[in-house]
Order: sequence, then structure tokens, then C-alpha cells
Amino acid sequence: IKQVVTEKTEELFGYSIAVGGKLRFKIFPVAGVYLENVTIAQPENTKGALAKFKSVNVDVDTLALINGDVIVKSLKLDTPVISLIVEKTGKENWVPKKSPQDEIYTSDKKQTSGKSERVRSVSLEDVRINDGTISYHDERSQQQWSAENVNLTVSLDDMNSPLDIQGKLDYNRQTLKFNGTLSSMNSFIQKHKADLE
Repeated sequence: IKQVVTEKTEELFGYSIAVGGKLRFKIFPVAGVYLENVTIAQPENTKGALAKFKSVNVDVDTLALINGDVIVKSLKLDTPVISLIVEKTGKENWVPKKSPQDEIYTSDKKQTSGKSERVRSVSLEDVRINDGTISYHDERSQQQWSAENVNLTVSLDDMNSPLDIQGKLDYNRQTLKFNGTLSSMNSFIQKHKADLE
């Protein structure tokens, strides 16, 4: 099962994933997966992992999923360590080889039943990051920064609705609390205009 998960993740998102601990599934009333000691990287990356997680726990609405709607009931990332790197060539280690939207959100492929595989909508009800660390390093300018004790919650009604983020983190020896709203997640992903408050 781990092999299937890792192969499909790389196929869809362009990242390699390694699961060093437990992996559990559930199907009803919510479809979910729980993974421990997860590492995510670009397959050809030699500068270390993009992200590591103590555990990842995700639950989605099973009935909605059957109808092509992705309703994330809960997504919890425990103790993530995220390393963002811009290499001297300008390559960013967080940019996948291909967009997951190319494979999932806008796919025109048909299943054998004749139904479309296209995801009709995506919503996030309860997304949480607990005790995270985020670092950034630009090898061209040597600019770097890091944020620790990152705790935040994210919610999104659908891809065209505002994305709400709130939480706190430690940066430059100060604790910062924040509330943010991105006007349209879809516009942001498509690299169109999106307002951030």
C-alpha cells in the first residue's frame, strides 16, 4: 500500500514521498488516511527534503468524493519542518514538475463508466498545522529567514471563495499573531490577480 501511495503521489504532483512509520486507512463515513514520519521532496533534488512531518491525518467526505466534490473535513499536519530553497539557477524547490490541477482538477479523461474524472469542487473545513517550522534560503542573494512554533488554521468554502488563515508563529524572537484572507484561491493558483488582506 505504501508503494502505491508513493508512486501515485509522484505521478500526480511531481514530488516523491516516503512514509517511515504507520499508514492507516478508513473509508466510511469519511475516507481518511493517517501517515507517520512523512518526507516530501522533488525526486531529483539533492539539497534535502522540501518537508518532513511527524504525522499527517486527512479525512474527506466519502459521499461527496463519489460525486466529484472534494470536501476535506479535517487535515492535520503535526510538527512539519518545511525548507524553501531558491537555488543559484533560480529554481525553486517547492514548485512541482507539473501542476496537480493538470491531472485532477481539469482532467477530461473518462472512466470506463463514462463519468468524468474531473473534480467539480474543493473545500477545506478544518485544516491545521501544529508546531511547525518554516525556513527560506535564496542562494542567489543569501537572503534567509525562519519561523518557528507555527500554528495555524485554514478554511476554504470552494476554490473561488476567500481562503481564510489565522494563527501565530515566532519570528525574529517575537511571537506574531495574524489573520489573513486571500480573495480567491483559484485566481492565486492560476497566477491571476488575488488580493491579500
